[in-house]
Amino acid sequence: VTIVYSGAYSFRKKTQGASLFLLAWGAGLLGALLFSSQMQGWIPNNLVTQNALKLGIILNVTLLSFSLVTNIQKLRQEKASLEKEAKENYQLALVDALTGVPNRRAFDERLAVELERCRRDKTNIALLMIDVDFFKNFNDAYGHQLGDDTLIRVALIMRNCLRRPTDMLFRYGGEEFSVILADTDIEGATNTANRIMEAIRGLCIPHKESPFKQVTVSIGLAVAENAKIESEEFIQFADEALYKAKGQGRNQVVCAECEHSAVVNIGNYFKNSPKDTL
Repeated sequence: VTIVYSGAYSFRKKTQGASLFLLAWGAGLLGALLFSSQMQGWIPNNLVTQNALKLGIILNVTLLSFSLVTNIQKLRQEKASLEKEAKENYQLALVDALTGVPNRRAFDERLAVELERCRRDKTNIALLMIDVDFFKNFNDAYGHQLGDDTLIRVALIMRNCLRRPTDMLFRYGGEEFSVILADTDIEGATNTANRIMEAIRGLCIPHKESPFKQVTVSIGLAVAENAKIESEEFIQFADEALYKAKGQGRNQVVCAECEHSAVVNIGNYFKNSPKDTL
């Protein structure tokens, strides 16, 4: 059955195995015809005609075996190619097309993995939620093309601010980004957040609709000790800190340290960094 399937596959794909398949069955058929003709007395009885059937069967099996091996190799190559293509497509599905950084789907997957790892290793984990200040006004004033270019520049500078291979930047959606910092305490996370803010200010991108007259960001920061928190709650803590930063005038970092044992009142953990000025 496998050999027959291999032959049918060869014909469909028009591979080298198709020729071997034809030769195999042709050899078997020729051997059978010669032997049958010799038995009927239609052709002379000699050593070749007496053994024609055996020779045909041997050639048939040998050539079919080669055909089978050829097609198995071909199938393996095609499987490897399809797996590679599927992996590449999956990776593309995890990357934001505009900025080139991982997207929200990748963020959700990575956060779950890092929380589990930090729980297992009993280490802290930090989450930064970052919003480009007054970005809708920027788009209205300068156009969406310049808005897209600005998001690309902002994403690049933020990625360059991350010092360790395990630190990852994501485009969370629209003008909002997020950063996962595994094995990081409140001090390290705050330093990273401030470094990001300073670097974006250093771009000096004009923004006439902002009170700061240039592109800035607001950052909400949360740290979970021993990662004792679920993904949804962790995001909520960082989001609440971000909303507080925006509510207090933007262009600043607000920290919500999550010493999470059961239910934590996030209001008890807000810590404002000194508001930076230009």
